[in-house]
Amino acid sequence: MLISKALIKYGYGNFTLEIIEYCNRSDAIIREQYFLDLCKPEYNLLKIAGSSLGYIHTENTLAKMRDSRLNWTEEQKAKVLDHLKIHNSSVEQREKSRQRLIDYNKSKGMLIEILDTTTNEISSYSSIRQAAEALGCVHGTILSAEKNKKEGISKLIKKRYLLKNIRREFHSFTRSSAQAISNEKVGSSGVVGPGPRDGYFTDGSLKICTDNFTIEEVERLIEVLQAKYGIKATINQRTNPDGAIKWRIRISKLSMDKLIRIVRPHIIPEMLYKLGLKE
Repeated sequence: MLISKALIKYGYGNFTLEIIEYCNRSDAIIREQYFLDLCKPEYNLLKIAGSSLGYIHTENTLAKMRDSRLNWTEEQKAKVLDHLKIHNSSVEQREKSRQRLIDYNKSKGMLIEILDTTTNEISSYSSIRQAAEALGCVHGTILSAEKNKKEGISKLIKKRYLLKNIRREFHSFTRSSAQAISNEKVGSSGVVGPGPRDGYFTDGSLKICTDNFTIEEVERLIEVLQAKYGIKATINQRTNPDGAIKWRIRISKLSMDKLIRIVRPHIIPEMLYKLGLKE
């Protein structure tokens, strides 16, 4: 590790360990990300708080990990699957998963502002789903309101609430980040964007929203999916109402079973519809 080499080179006496801020446990990830963005510490290989994205295993470690998975007995596979089913079905775990999703949305800088026209008060939320729960509607209603707003249509939600603003500041994924994904488990966070089910699961295939990626990064991700996981994918072009061209990944229906086996243990039940599955 970089820090280990630096300690040996410069000596322990030239390094100090200090607490820069005290905070609530629930805010730890958010504050860690704040200081990572502010200080840009050179010894931190991982740039996203609470995530191992960016860490690259050695070839020797990767070989051991592959051999370990390939040599699992049917009994071991069954035990792991049973454990995950019980673990992910518990109310406590579902609440923890929900809280992690909320914390992640806070850390990536998402902000939804809703005006209550009866009180003239503006409330802020860190995710579309959180805003929808507060208003007593489905998240698709918020997305529809956003679309109407972009088209210059002012329409109240539940005859009372008005969407004032949705701000998205997603973490950008570079080519080096895409390379790092080849050493990580495929997950949904930061890749699959919010949207109605019909836009993501049609004809047995799956669309992954990568609108904030360049075409080169999308192509690299497709290469990684094929080389690392044997998942077949193609690139789709999408033109926004404002004329901007975006690129999305379409997972072949022939690879859906494989994709589901990989990502299902890491997805909270409320998000299973993204894969065309039920809770």
